[in-house]
Amino acid sequence: MLRQARRRNVEAIRAGRVELLLGSADALPRFEGRFDKVLAVNVYMFWKDPVSVLSGLRRVMKPGGGIAITLQPRRRGATAGDTRAAGERMAASLRAAGFGEVRTEILEMAPVAAACVLGRSSPE
Repeated sequence: MLRQARRRNVEAIRAGRVELLLGSADALPRFEGRFDKVLAVNVYMFWKDPVSVLSGLRRVMKPGGGIAITLQPRRRGATAGDTRAAGERMAASLRAAGFGEVRTEILEMAPVAAACVLGRSSPE
């Protein structure tokens, strides 16, 4: 993914607008500034403690910053029910981690829909 991101952002990297770092959401490094937005796609299911990971992400975000977590069930035979259940789990984790304005949107895709859960960071 890092190689692909480098290829897709080569001009922005050269111009100093983009810096790509490889790391783990459950062991975030220290950053000089705070983030306005966080996007996580098809990684929620790998987090052993999603609430802890999301709490850490909230700490590196600006108050009022936006987060979007998206998951498309990929197992054979996945259904719309699997998508809804994943969205409910992600929304509950965001709320438990202190995010507000949490809402879920279902994105129609093939072979099965994806759930995108959005929220806003709040002050600690």
